[in-house]
Amino acid sequence: MLFGVTYEPRPGGGEQRQERALQAYNEWTPPKSVTFHAHYVRADGNGGILIADAETAGAVAEATATFSPFFEFEVFPVVEVDEAISIIKRAMEQREALR
Repeated sequence: MLFGVTYEPRPGGGEQRQERALQAYNEWTPPKSVTFHAHYVRADGNGGILIADAETAGAVAEATATFSPFFEFEVFPVVEVDEAISIIKRAMEQREALR
């Protein structure tokens, strides 16, 4: 299952928290149950976004838990655009059939 994850720094961090977050990231090993497809940091330095593949939301929780003192996360399932368009078209057809 694909997940989108956005994150922002927790308020009041300062340089010490930023330094500690970088240290944690440099020493961190991602769980084997999660595959990261993309990871981008916002150009303004206020967080980032990533796309990961995992069997469960719990696996994503495991991947983000190390960084929870530093960042607030939002995790949500996502579908690729072609699949989403097919789903939307089927839903439109079902609604049209109700008329």
